[in-house]
Amino acid sequence: MSVSCTASPGLNPNQQCPSMLAPTAKEEIKALTGLRGIAALYVMEYHANFIAYFHETNPFQVFMCHGYQAVNLFFILSGFVMALTYGADFSNGFQRAAYFNFLGKRFGRIYPLYFVMTFVCMPKIVQRVGLQGPLTLPHIAANLALIQTWGLCKSIDPTGWSISTEHAAYLLFPLLTAIFLFSRLRLAMTGGLLAIAALIYAATRSDIAVHEPIVPPPGALAVWDGTTLYPLLICLAGFSLGLLVWRAWTSPTINRLAAHKATGLIAVAATILLLSFRISDVLTVLVMAVLILTLATGKSPANFVLACKPVHWLGVISYSIYLVHWPILAAFEIPLHHALDHGRLGLLTPSIAILTLATILLSALAHYLIERPGRTLSRRFVSRGRTRTAERFRPA
Repeated sequence: MSVSCTASPGLNPNQQCPSMLAPTAKEEIKALTGLRGIAALYVMEYHANFIAYFHETNPFQVFMCHGYQAVNLFFILSGFVMALTYGADFSNGFQRAAYFNFLGKRFGRIYPLYFVMTFVCMPKIVQRVGLQGPLTLPHIAANLALIQTWGLCKSIDPTGWSISTEHAAYLLFPLLTAIFLFSRLRLAMTGGLLAIAALIYAATRSDIAVHEPIVPPPGALAVWDGTTLYPLLICLAGFSLGLLVWRAWTSPTINRLAAHKATGLIAVAATILLLSFRISDVLTVLVMAVLILTLATGKSPANFVLACKPVHWLGVISYSIYLVHWPILAAFEIPLHHALDHGRLGLLTPSIAILTLATILLSALAHYLIERPGRTLSRRFVSRGRTRTAERFRPA
């Protein structure tokens, strides 16, 4: 499905068609896929090395402590990619068939592996690191329904909290597209300001107890506790910013500016710099939105690095890396650390190298044996449903 050039109140009809400015949804933006892979590994290394670097001030060590910001990058990326892939389906307003087609495909994309990893994490692997108490039936039911991080409870697979919040964004997708993609520019910009305000609110008002399970927290937006609404608020804000990034990307003027090699290099450098110092988390999120915009044009030197085959492949299996890495760390990091590192903490240690390699290999297996078959099966069900609906309403 390609992005159509449907006129909307928020776009100037005299402008060049957005689909002529950049790849269609069928033409994957490989640099963004590669970026997902790097971000997934960033989250894993953050979880593996947080204790080692938390109290340090060296820029590299601070950079490692900001790995939670990769999840905010995922939220923005998700909004952009959903707009690119499915936005045109809602350009004429809410369409029930398009909505259920969208939800069916997203469910098939995220749920099979999420379901498996939730059951993998149910034994005392998670409890032993002190993230939650004994599991209860309502706790399990909320996790299986993907609604746990809507202010209800914590995720059984700790990284699953963001999948739950994105599930909410998918359910609200037609409304969000109406506000951010196909409304008048003034309404879309007002929504963007509200999204930024939501991030500021979450960064300044969330209590220290709902941050990462280490006190003090590593950063203002390191909020993941599903018993509050802060994670949901952060996700919806990031997802909305991703929709705005797509809208900016379809503007010929902004697209030309973002396509300059210098713009892309500045965005990459600014993102790395902000992650390397204890600067505002909200500002970092906004710069990451600009980074995605520049990478979407395909003209920055960073595109060639992120789109190369090894990095792109990491992006292909990034969802598996994100969900699989935590139980591996929870089960094996401490024993390996004591056996191989002899008390030495840090990124470049034998135990971290082994854990990273094991995560990549097991994630590849999860991708090819669980993710892809689940996605194919769900698409078959969605396709059959659309065919039956068409036959039902076919004129006699």
